[in-house]
Amino acid sequence: MANGLWNAGFLQGGAHWLSTGTLSVDEQNRGAPGRAVLRASKVVPTSGASVQIEPAVADRVAVAAGQVVELSGAALGLLSASETPAAPRAFVIFYDAGGWVVESRPLAVRPPEIAGHSPGRAGVRGSFYSILQREVAPAATAKASLWIEAQSTAANQTVTVLSLKPMLALVENVRSVPMLWTPGQHDDPDLGFQAWPDILKPFRSGAGGEPQPGRVEYQAGAGRPKSRRVALDPVRKFVGQVRCDGVERAALEQFWREGPGDFWMVEPDTDRLCVASWAADGAPTMVEQRGPTCLMQVGLWMETA
Repeated sequence: MANGLWNAGFLQGGAHWLSTGTLSVDEQNRGAPGRAVLRASKVVPTSGASVQIEPAVADRVAVAAGQVVELSGAALGLLSASETPAAPRAFVIFYDAGGWVVESRPLAVRPPEIAGHSPGRAGVRGSFYSILQREVAPAATAKASLWIEAQSTAANQTVTVLSLKPMLALVENVRSVPMLWTPGQHDDPDLGFQAWPDILKPFRSGAGGEPQPGRVEYQAGAGRPKSRRVALDPVRKFVGQVRCDGVERAALEQFWREGPGDFWMVEPDTDRLCVASWAADGAPTMVEQRGPTCLMQVGLWMETA
């Protein structure tokens, strides 16, 4: 199952999300194009008060008792007007059919993997605190929600909590590898694309997409050519390889054969959310067989969302 959360890439602003603070989307400072961050800020009167980000009540994810859910994402807390970084807290909350809380469980929040810079830079997940955990829904569960918060350390403090690429998804067959993030559901028909199959493994590391020219050059005398920018973020052609077993290969080939013209894709080397489409010569091709698995190569066009 893909991400059950709505508007998890924040392309519709703060729609489908709730907070006691003021919600806004950041794609310039803590976030970046294709790596948008949802911010919630509020001045709190007391020490220990929290500001949270959570899905709207109507958009909690339907989950049955005994099902395994995977929760992931990145987050950061900021305190005072100077926005001093602080560790956030995260919880999974299970609700019954009447909307009452069945159980709230804390989630492990890991420190940033990239420690050479101040936390929370340009929507890079490795510079944020991270969440990746699986939980089994308790008895009487009907829905589940992901709660992220930051707490104040002094009275009259501005508290900000940031959320990046949140996900709450059902895990089928208890597969061992983490699920691929997708931007979830949207009620805007212009954003109603399918997503790259979440059953597939991540692409193998290597060269990223090849950007198309973003400038037009022209000769001006005998000196170096002048140029004029024609695109701030040119479309990229991506050729990548992913290792598949027989079931995964069948899913990939079916997606190519029956899938739509445009679909959601996270660009492997930049982690940017993109609108992707198949290149004319990009059909899945087997390039290596190794026992029960094979290496499949695909060609895609990608444009930052």
